[in-house]
Amino acid sequence: MSRYRRLLGAVGAVLLGFGAWQGYLVGKKALGADPMAEFRAEADPDAPAVEMRVNQWQAHDGDRLVATAKVAKISSDASRDTVTLSRVRDGVYRTKEGRAFGFDAQSVVYYSEQGALTGSGGARVHTADFDVNTPTFRFEPKESWLRSDGPIRGTLLKGSVKASRLAYFPQDGTLRLTGLLWQGQPPQQKGRTNWRFTTSPESVTTIKGPVSKFTKVTATDGEVTVKADTAEYNRETDVLLATGNVTYYGKELNATARKATVFRKERRVLLQGTVDLLVKPRAKRGIEVVEVPPVTPLVPENLSAGRPRPEQAPEKANPLRESQSLREYPMAITAETVEYWYSEGSRRAVLSGAPQARQSLGPDAWRVIWANKAQYDLEAERIKLTGTPDRKVRMVNSLGDDYVATWVDASTKEGDDDLSAAGVEATIVIEDGEVPAESSGSTGGGGSSPSLRGRVGG
Repeated sequence: MSRYRRLLGAVGAVLLGFGAWQGYLVGKKALGADPMAEFRAEADPDAPAVEMRVNQWQAHDGDRLVATAKVAKISSDASRDTVTLSRVRDGVYRTKEGRAFGFDAQSVVYYSEQGALTGSGGARVHTADFDVNTPTFRFEPKESWLRSDGPIRGTLLKGSVKASRLAYFPQDGTLRLTGLLWQGQPPQQKGRTNWRFTTSPESVTTIKGPVSKFTKVTATDGEVTVKADTAEYNRETDVLLATGNVTYYGKELNATARKATVFRKERRVLLQGTVDLLVKPRAKRGIEVVEVPPVTPLVPENLSAGRPRPEQAPEKANPLRESQSLREYPMAITAETVEYWYSEGSRRAVLSGAPQARQSLGPDAWRVIWANKAQYDLEAERIKLTGTPDRKVRMVNSLGDDYVATWVDASTKEGDDDLSAAGVEATIVIEDGEVPAESSGSTGGGGSSPSLRGRVGG
């Protein structure tokens, strides 16, 4: 009997174990089932693995604090390599070079593995030198650059700025902007007019420390305007150096040159390298962007062939023989170097390097002047021309007059015929009916005479 019971017990145990196993499988299936599965949408594989609503965010690289910001929401992927921040403000990124920049944006993505940062939607980036709004920005720590595609709007070096692109290099603090428009004033120059720099859309401006370098630029401060292929401006010294196809526009004169240096503290400009000047007549002072006609250097022998017959009435001849008419008509001048002080009350110019001037007083009335050096005091309205033994002062006009001297000093004031000269030799053409003050022909010696009135350019 006991043997039979043991057999039944063994069979029962087997049956019970099999039933328990089936029950386990059924239970497991039931417990793992989602009763709402048929009503639930398919899971999004890109959905963040972690999402938090917080106020303060920090990122570290080991023990180094890389970035902080106030945020509305943080979300991250499963690897936590990509962190997305929403409605970011008061962000600060600290670079490995020890520099920092601030940022704000509607959306910021931080890539923790690379330490890279991108921002979009009403973004803003700023340092001590610039504070601009931009659609997007990106920072790459390996290349050590912060870049932004514009339009860029904001402040730069305490002035207003517009640009199409911005690149900032924290390693040395260099800033590059494309298509720049900047207007501002050096901090130490309070009370003076602002500089305004404008570049072409494709031109790149580089700013490092106090020095800004421009290409294809127009710079103006209301007193002078300079256009050039390249320019370098030092904010600390307030000096602008322009090179390559330079055009200068001032109140008294316009000029073209290879190089121009504007010393704004001194109100002085130095023009160098085949300088062509257009000296404006007294009645047309003011900054005006007009073409500067090139002056073709002439030699006296070239003038005789083109000289019209002296058949002009005496009243037409008078201006050509009066120095005061120098300021009544525009004058084109060429020289190697021109130094010009343009401050009201001390306006003066020094022309060197064999200056030559040509002035037209009408369709067939003109004069041409040569000298080794010319000095013009615009305040005193006085001009002085000096020559050398090899290059004397000389003036030839369309009347046929030909004057030569060692030096000439004359007034250009209206109604003032004051003129003195040294080593004078003159040939004066006398029309029929004119009674000469002195006999024409060649004369020598110094001093002035009625026949030489207006000798300096007249």
